Amino acid sequence: MNKNKLTILINKSIEEVFEFTTNPKNTSKWVDSIFEEKVDSLPVKIGSIYKNRGKNSKKWDEYEVIKLEKNKLFTIKDSDNNYYVEYTYRSINDKKTELTYLEWVEKGDLKDPFNQKTLQKLKTEIEKDLFLWRNQGGYLDIGEDKDDAIVDLMVIDDSMLCVTKKGIHSVHTADSIDPNRENPQIPNTKQKILNYGSDTFFVRRTILQARELFNQTYLPDNINCKKALSLALSFLKEITPIHESIEKYFIEEKKGITQFNGKTENDGSLKLPIVNNLDQQMKGFLISIDHAMSSIIDISKLFYPSIKNEKWNLKLLEELKKLKNKNKEIINFIESISLWIWLIRNLRNAIEHSQPDNKIIFSNYKLNSNGHVSPPTLLYKNKKIPLGETVVSKFMENVFEKLLMFFELLIAHLCSIHIQSFPGCRTQIVQIPFDKKTKKDCIRFKYETFADGEKNPIIE
Repeated sequence: MNKNKLTILINKSIEEVFEFTTNPKNTSKWVDSIFEEKVDSLPVKIGSIYKNRGKNSKKWDEYEVIKLEKNKLFTIKDSDNNYYVEYTYRSINDKKTELTYLEWVEKGDLKDPFNQKTLQKLKTEIEKDLFLWRNQGGYLDIGEDKDDAIVDLMVIDDSMLCVTKKGIHSVHTADSIDPNRENPQIPNTKQKILNYGSDTFFVRRTILQARELFNQTYLPDNINCKKALSLALSFLKEITPIHESIEKYFIEEKKGITQFNGKTENDGSLKLPIVNNLDQQMKGFLISIDHAMSSIIDISKLFYPSIKNEKWNLKLLEELKKLKNKNKEIINFIESISLWIWLIRNLRNAIEHSQPDNKIIFSNYKLNSNGHVSPPTLLYKNKKIPLGETVVSKFMENVFEKLLMFFELLIAHLCSIHIQSFPGCRTQIVQIPFDKKTKKDCIRFKYETFADGEKNPIIE
């Protein structure tokens, strides 16, 4: 082979690439065979002589510059007028350059021609200062203020989540966005994905509790803890707008009560307050609750893949009853919650597809025969399990709490019966007593390992 041509893209301006490759002080940084290089005149011009030598060598090889166009072309030849090297530069944009390296001989074959690995080393050296910051320590300002401390860090779906007291932030490093380091201008990114953090009760009882329990150290490999944690985050994202809708409703209901003075008007009538679009608000609430249940179902499938969406809780019961060592606590728990699951699904059906024997009747503020004005209520008519007249605000609050409790206890029970055993000790999920909780222990359940023979706490 008497000719060798290589091309590479370098994330530097054409001026910087030209300067680096023509500066003799840089040559030994990327050409392994060269220990030292000098040039007889600066700035370099046509006729300038480059001299270089290898390590432990006293012999200097000489090369003359025969073509030179700044930021375009740089050509040299050896003292024997046989070996030539030419660099051609082409600007892609103000931050990227295409460099073509061409070497050839007039007679014979090339000896030790460069390869792509050599040019890659050149690229690395030129870009080193651009990407150096990615290898060094740094910091990101996360949180609203100095009191908004980071409570926990976790990786979910290729994103690092920072849970602070007042929010949850998604962080992506520059290397996760640009793993091949092709664009040195890519920064780290941060994004506040939820306005609620560890100071909020439903964050503690969902994602932080899941973070503790979905731990591959204690659970078998066939249970995908990363996926489970991702589903827990989905559940949290589903219930956050539910919580906000409850807060909004409470404000609206309180406003109606506050503005109501109880006095009749000039015509003798009593003007009652009203919650606007009561039925539509409740429709959105019940649909959202039903949607949130899908994340719980998917978590259950990670433990028992045969479970299907329809009547999933009953199929989960079947799987649990098949176990050699039946866990009465979780069986009783699923049986006790099954009626509530049925009620939520049927309430949604009733509000979307009302039937005479399955319908919800909403009442806004109304005057009772005793002279009192009652707040908005709902009444569920169903032959199997009717629901008596219930104040809407209390209903929403109770359903939300029940949903949280269901998620929290279900994952604790599922993890508890799948804990891996280790010789000489026993690991269990224990409940942290309320009076012993610290700022760090903002969750209800945790793993604890006991030596054989010790008394083992159980989930209460």
